[in-house]
Amino acid sequence: PAATNLVGGRRRIPPEGMRAAAILVALGVLVGFFASIALGVLREDSRRAAELQIAPTAPGGPEGVGVLDHDDGRLTGWIVVWGLEPGTRHAVHFHGPDSACGSKADPVAVHPDLEAGEDGVATVRLDVEAPETAVEAGTYYNVHAAPSSEPDNPEIACANVEPAP
Repeated sequence: PAATNLVGGRRRIPPEGMRAAAILVALGVLVGFFASIALGVLREDSRRAAELQIAPTAPGGPEGVGVLDHDDGRLTGWIVVWGLEPGTRHAVHFHGPDSACGSKADPVAVHPDLEAGEDGVATVRLDVEAPETAVEAGTYYNVHAAPSSEPDNPEIACANVEPAP
């Protein structure tokens, strides 16, 4: 006769079924474990990742976030900046190496100007050529007040590149 559960009197899985279920679970765990090791080894290539926490350089200025990936000479990812004047364009650059927000360094990567929508939010899907240093500590990303066509163009927001752990 099948044993019953002490709570509610329902039928339990017979011991043979428990054994088969335990074996299936153990196999699933082992497959997952070895797959994660294999994927980790495969990811140990030239791919590097980083994050941006864009902060205003003056009170009330724009803010934003970014997620970056570098692989085979390409810098890809997403950047979102909010708090911009609706309908405006803003030059943006990655500067470095060995620098930080508030310092001056040559651009190491440039992408097309940000364009703020009617809500003051600019979103860009990034895909540009860049050196690997673009996703390393010592590089910063800045947002300028005006389009790249403007010669005198102060910085209004900045983020130090934070390499992903």
